[in-house]
Amino acid sequence: MAMESATTILSLLLAFICVASALMDFRRHPSILESMARIQSPYPPELLGRIKAAAAGGLIIGVWLEWLGSITAICLAGYFFIAVAYHRKAKDSIKDTAPAALLLIVSLATFVISIIAK
Repeated sequence: MAMESATTILSLLLAFICVASALMDFRRHPSILESMARIQSPYPPELLGRIKAAAAGGLIIGVWLEWLGSITAICLAGYFFIAVAYHRKAKDSIKDTAPAALLLIVSLATFVISIIAK
């Protein structure tokens, strides 16, 4: 029961963060555009926003359909792994890379706990 609660809390936290980040992408927030230019992202912010919005939906529905939550969490881990790789390739600072790295860790933790909880 405790592991299921942890999975739910992490999933909803991650979903909230994805929605907030997606909104910044859709609004083309200057800090997002600056970061994307710095790391030379080949993807438009709207595409990344759609991915994060879909992930948020998968995490929320995954509270009831555990398999969907697990798949979404590991896919998000892949997404944030790629984000970290782009930041490192651009020799971005630790400060600028840390948010993606932290979300990678949270995504992995959500996935692992969701598997253990089954």
